[in-house]
Amino acid sequence: MKNLKDLSEKELLFKGAGENLLPHYAMVSEIREKGPKILSRGEGALLWDIDGKEYIDGHSILWVANIGHGRKEIAEAASAQMEKFAYGSLFGGYYNEPAIKLAMKLAEITPGDLNAIFLVSGGSEAVEAAIKIARQYHQRKGYPNRYKIISRRESYHGVTYGALSATGLRIYRTPFEPLVPGFVHVPAPYCYHCDYGKEYPDCEIGSSQMNKM
Repeated sequence: MKNLKDLSEKELLFKGAGENLLPHYAMVSEIREKGPKILSRGEGALLWDIDGKEYIDGHSILWVANIGHGRKEIAEAASAQMEKFAYGSLFGGYYNEPAIKLAMKLAEITPGDLNAIFLVSGGSEAVEAAIKIARQYHQRKGYPNRYKIISRRESYHGVTYGALSATGLRIYRTPFEPLVPGFVHVPAPYCYHCDYGKEYPDCEIGSSQMNKM
């Protein structure tokens, strides 16, 4: 076996990926068979791995890089902010200038009377916050029994504990059950795979439901 000092940079990265870094929701058997895909750079909607293979970033790195990669103005803005201070949490009521300006801009462009912004770091945390806000609202209004959350089967809402409880994809949920109580999953209005074995429009489910309204 080679000494670590004798390994090339690429070999070190592959070794570290295989032994020291756990992937998120990945097919480990496939990684072991084919090796890890190690990304090294990006430009716009394109990514390249350490072997130079090109990928289209169709997921925007799990929907959080939708402005693209390699954006110089974003790097400059982040660098300028980090020279002032690296991170500002709103925990405990400590505000900061960028967060206030972002909240004001979002309040300006959102429809209707939506003007209060709760900033989080990603999608799963946003779902967690929405669940907690909804439950806290009913608690404060004197309806503690209004705690159920309804979501669709086969839906995806995130993989943190509360968000995973809302997620309807069984393959994601099963390894971590029991999850948070109070979550109900209902079938989606998707005629192609009807939960009742009916066929549209002969099923008349839509029209019968409309007549009850």
